Amino acid sequence: MGLIELVNGLADYVLLLTELEEREHKIFIDSHEPMPLFIKSVSLSYSTITLVLKIEVADTKVLSTYLLCKFSLDGQSVSSPDVYCERKDRVIDIENYILQNAPTCYPPVIIANNRMYDKETQDYLMIADEIARQAYLCSRGDDYYPGNFSEILIEKDQIKLKQINHFNSRSRDHKDDYHLRDLEFCIPFALIEPVRKYDDEQIGRMLIYFSDRSSKNNKSCGDRIREKINTERVRYEQAV
Repeated sequence: MGLIELVNGLADYVLLLTELEEREHKIFIDSHEPMPLFIKSVSLSYSTITLVLKIEVADTKVLSTYLLCKFSLDGQSVSSPDVYCERKDRVIDIENYILQNAPTCYPPVIIANNRMYDKETQDYLMIADEIARQAYLCSRGDDYYPGNFSEILIEKDQIKLKQINHFNSRSRDHKDDYHLRDLEFCIPFALIEPVRKYDDEQIGRMLIYFSDRSSKNNKSCGDRIREKINTERVRYEQAV
């Protein structure tokens, strides 16, 4: 399944989390409590979909988890939610709302490719998918599911994609045979300027972080990724 389908398949979960955020805002309004600023995200990692609402702790820059909801996937079937809320008295109401409104399958049977995102974002998703595909089932630890990534993360201003392979990297018995490869993409939404870090590369407005510190005998998959990044950058620059 392609990355665009996987991302668009999360649209209902993004909508559900937005509705949960609005409901919690109303709770604060009705109780005349100070209104928190919620920071929300939806992620897919292997067989788990996670919805998170975080709030900033007063007078600090520390974020605490206000609401956490996890769904397990079994094929296309979605389990009942596992819900945590900082306010224990809200858990039952939140659970009931989710049970009534959450999708029952992932991805939906019918997905419109342009359901949520503009053409620029979809182009970046296709490029990222092609690059990540170079390491899918390439070596031990490269058995990503679903798709070619360890994690797909949708935030307010961007989509983050991660393909992480640290197979045997913490094992003393494999000090000459390990994988330590990190591939990450940051795709900002329209009108949002990406914040580039020192080690980031760019294709258009999409940021790419790639590092391969694997043992010498496990460098070939990283070499394929590096070659594809360079190829896709040239292709993109020639097209614009």
